[in-house]
Amino acid sequence: MKSHSIRTETLKRCSCLLKTSCRQLDHPIMFLGHNLCKLAEHGKLQELRLDVLKKACIEFKVDVKGPKTRKVSFAGPLQDFIVIQRSKGCKYCHNV
Repeated sequence: MKSHSIRTETLKRCSCLLKTSCRQLDHPIMFLGHNLCKLAEHGKLQELRLDVLKKACIEFKVDVKGPKTRKVSFAGPLQDFIVIQRSKGCKYCHNV
């Protein structure tokens, strides 16, 4: 009986960790007033300022490769992130 309650408690903790680390984002994904889903749909993430792209990548924990002074280094991985996070219920994500 004791081992069952330990397993149940362990499962509850694992479930909580998964929910926080693998959170589903609300759609459309908004960041600093920008609709990232809509921008990704139209291939316009690169039109954001470099500092906004950097902050978005930090906020969403997006890995960035390449020169940190170029928009493309942030816009490409951010686009990939949005594709992974896309939602069937988001009117912008179905075309991403």
